[in-house]
Amino acid sequence: MKKLYLVLVLTTLILFTALAKAQSQTEPLEPGEEDFADSSAGDFGNDDSDPVTGVQLGQVQLAGSGCSGDTARAVLSPDGKAVSILFDNFVAQAGGNAPRRTELSCTTRIPIQTPPGYQAMVTRLDYRGFASVAPSGGRAVLKTFFQILNWNNARPLSPVIKRRKVFNQQRQGGFVTTSRLRVRNFYHGCGEKFLLNVDTRLIGVSRTGRDETFIALDTTDVSSKVTYFLRWKRCR
Repeated sequence: MKKLYLVLVLTTLILFTALAKAQSQTEPLEPGEEDFADSSAGDFGNDDSDPVTGVQLGQVQLAGSGCSGDTARAVLSPDGKAVSILFDNFVAQAGGNAPRRTELSCTTRIPIQTPPGYQAMVTRLDYRGFASVAPSGGRAVLKTFFQILNWNNARPLSPVIKRRKVFNQQRQGGFVTTSRLRVRNFYHGCGEKFLLNVDTRLIGVSRTGRDETFIALDTTDVSSKVTYFLRWKRCR
C-alpha cells in the first residue's frame, strides 16, 4: 500500500511538472490569429506595383507600455512602397529581477498621404528583432495586428489582420519573421488618405523565474525594425 501511494505521488508530480512545462512553452492562438509564415527572401508581394510619387507620412501617433514618450518613428522607403517602424527601447524581459511573465504593447498610427488617382494595399509584414529563451524553458512571443483606418474619423476600412510568432526552445539571436497577405485586402478608395494602425505586443515568460527570457524590437540592434510593404495601383 505504501509503495502504491509513493507511485501515485511520483506520477502526480511528474504529470504536474510536464503540464507546467508544456504551459510555459505554449501560447494559444487568439480568434482570427495566424502564425507568421516565412516568405522567400526578396518576395515582397509588390513587385508588380505601379510606380508612384508623392506618398507622404504624417505625424506618427504612439500609445502603450512599449513605446512611451517619443520612442518610435516611421520611415518611408524612397520608392514609396514600404513603411518601416523603428523602436528605440521595446524590450519584454521575464525572470531574473523581472516578473516571470512580462507583456508590453505599442500601438502605432501612421498617417499616409495617398497621391491623387492611386489606391494601395499591404502585401507583406516583416518583423526583425532579437529573442533569448533560456535552456530551462519559457517562451518569447511576438504578436501583432494591423488595420487600415479612415484618416478623418478612424473608421475601419479593412479587416483586422493578426499574426504571431512563438519562440519556445533554447535560442539566443536575431530573428526575421514574415507573412505574405492575400491579394483581396484592398482597403481604401481612390486617392483617400488613410491611417496604418499597427498594434505590436512582446511577451516574455520565464519557466523558473530565475533564468531570463526576453524579446526585443530595439534599434540598439541596427537590424531591428518592422516593415509593411505596399502595392500601389492606379484607379480605373
